[in-house]
Amino acid sequence: AAEEVTEFMAEDDSGQRRTLKLAPEGVAVSNPGFDVTPAALVSGLITERGVVAANSEALARLRDSLQKA
Repeated sequence: AAEEVTEFMAEDDSGQRRTLKLAPEGVAVSNPGFDVTPAALVSGLITERGVVAANSEALARLRDSLQKA
């Protein structure tokens, strides 16, 4: 969403959380923070437990290890 680039939440002097705008209303923005990579190009997933191969067997092992934790 454009708001991810044009706004942020902050506390004012009274401690109230408010949305602060960084850009004028209606300005065109681009949010390159997220992209969609074709699955065929993904060889591994970086997790808290290290790099996991991007295949169903490795993901099943990761899932099983998380369920035991």
